[in-house]
Amino acid sequence: MREIKFRLIKDGKVVGYEKHCDFGDGAGFQIFHAKPGSKTCKAWHNILLGGRYIPHNSKDQFTSHKDKNVCANDIITAKFLNEQIRGAVVFDERHLQWMIFTKGAAITLTKAVTGTMYPLCELAEIEKIGNIHSDPELLTAT
Repeated sequence: MREIKFRLIKDGKVVGYEKHCDFGDGAGFQIFHAKPGSKTCKAWHNILLGGRYIPHNSKDQFTSHKDKNVCANDIITAKFLNEQIRGAVVFDERHLQWMIFTKGAAITLTKAVTGTMYPLCELAEIEKIGNIHSDPELLTAT
């Protein structure tokens, strides 16, 4: 089974989660929604079959990085070589990989405009400390 996960955002707040699943049976993708804090499979509703849809303005894709549940637009701290860094997770289309943008990065929902970037796959001791929706002040704190 192939699965792609997203965090659902409405008016700057996390309102739920979405996953697209391909069960490999030729039926194509199924789309499920769940509210924050949902722990069981029964909490996921197939919205293509009339399940509970969670209204949202945007979504942040999960990176699937080392079971940390790191999402686009999360703010993390991590180690790069011997340097401690803090920044926002953004998919960089030029390098086709997840990157961390730091040092005064100007972030606009999935686009980093300025700042230093580090490949997510090269970081150690990753800790998620917030996201740009609910904790934007963490980007300026050092």
